Amino acid sequence: MSVITAAICEDEPAVLDYLCKQLGNSLQSDGNEYHFDCFTQGEDLLHKINSGTNYQLYFLDIEMPGINGIDVCRKIRSRDEDSLVIFISNKEEMVFQTFEVQPFRFIRKNHFMEELLALTDGIQKALARRKGIMLTIQEEHSNAIYSININEILYIEVVGKYCEITTVSQALTIRYKLSDLAGQLAEYGFLQPHRSYLVNYRYVFSIENTELILDDQTRIPLSRKRAKETKEQFMDFMRRDI
Repeated sequence: MSVITAAICEDEPAVLDYLCKQLGNSLQSDGNEYHFDCFTQGEDLLHKINSGTNYQLYFLDIEMPGINGIDVCRKIRSRDEDSLVIFISNKEEMVFQTFEVQPFRFIRKNHFMEELLALTDGIQKALARRKGIMLTIQEEHSNAIYSININEILYIEVVGKYCEITTVSQALTIRYKLSDLAGQLAEYGFLQPHRSYLVNYRYVFSIENTELILDDQTRIPLSRKRAKETKEQFMDFMRRDI
């Protein structure tokens, strides 16, 4: 069990109490312990942060007296790019303005209960990914067992009867079927742009007509018949992480 720290900033005390109760009840289902600090002003939240308190989750209203939620988030992002920020607001017309500060979700306050389940699921999966989900492989025709952090895999390539798994720190050559790996990695953001490759979408810099270019400039072939599906999957994975 992990302790997850969260801050809620909402200027209406009754709404603040309601959000804290509902979020607490919903998020506890993953077995983690969630600790909430509640604030009615953005200035108070920023003072707490500047005093050395770090949060993994932020739930922010947008329209508040004094500093607004977007400006609060901008100051958070100046020192913390990794926390999950969720805006809870009726100001739907401002959703595009929030993209600048990279929110995880934008929840409509007047549809909060309708969207709570999907929000909870998204937060829990994002926290699990950041914690590091391990891929465990028992190599064919041997007793060797490998455990690899999924988030650190850049891509996997078929080389003869083997799969070469390239991570951020090493390359492993394992006798294993790519189709079996594809099944194990399907829900974790892996693309199959070519029958001989699996690619972690998090490391894709661009998708060109005939290839994917990764952040380290590695070029992965993109087959014509898989191009449309690969681009659609990539955009879907990106939307999930916004």
